[in-house]
Amino acid sequence: MDYTKIFELKPFELKDYIVVSGFPGMALVGKVSVDFLIDSLKGEPVAEIYSYGSPSYIMVDNGLGELPVAELYIVKDRKLAILTGNYQPLTSELQHEFSDKIVELFASKGVKKILTTAAYVAESVGEQRKVYIAANDEGILKELVELGGTPMVEGGVTGLNGLVVGWAGVYGIPAACMMGETVSAYAEATIADYRAAKAVLELLVKYLGIKGLDLSELDAKAKEIEEEAKKIREELVKKMLSFTEKAGRPTTYL
Repeated sequence: MDYTKIFELKPFELKDYIVVSGFPGMALVGKVSVDFLIDSLKGEPVAEIYSYGSPSYIMVDNGLGELPVAELYIVKDRKLAILTGNYQPLTSELQHEFSDKIVELFASKGVKKILTTAAYVAESVGEQRKVYIAANDEGILKELVELGGTPMVEGGVTGLNGLVVGWAGVYGIPAACMMGETVSAYAEATIADYRAAKAVLELLVKYLGIKGLDLSELDAKAKEIEEEAKKIREELVKKMLSFTEKAGRPTTYL
């Protein structure tokens, strides 16, 4: 039984295309990156992908509901395809099946390379976020490192953003996962890390040769989140101070 259903909305070709993929994951780096690319380059939807492994609910907006869905967009003049979705299958078996099916589709249509986007959780980050690379091919790894990427030394890349790279290797398609450096506070709270997404996009547009893409919107969104987080921290400190004062403890107890 096929647990992944692919519906082509219209005939399309992917011969010699590069696919960029990103799904919801840690700090939403992959999802933010590809959504920004779709909006900026005005991607045209050409296929929808449904999985029996998606969360068991419909997503409702203004009274209308639909199943969680992944969508494939193309940007014809750049020979670029962009894949994203609002879910990942809930089990490892169905994530593998999903990855196998979509990479099989890409291979059948002659895709040249696949790039996935994700997050890399570090203990701390600098002002300039690193982008770690995990590839299935030495050639694409070298290309991305020469443009500023950092090879991932060891570990694993979980979920669709990693498995697509693995299955691409099975089908003989060079692929790499580009992981923007983030911290656990973003990952654990599922807060979008726009600075990590921006770092991924900066490397990605270099690799794709896209000129003039304005990424300043991501800086503005990052600042909004950081200011909101600062307010929350300040409010928590006030509440803790108030509690210790009422309890008769000195404030140095904190």
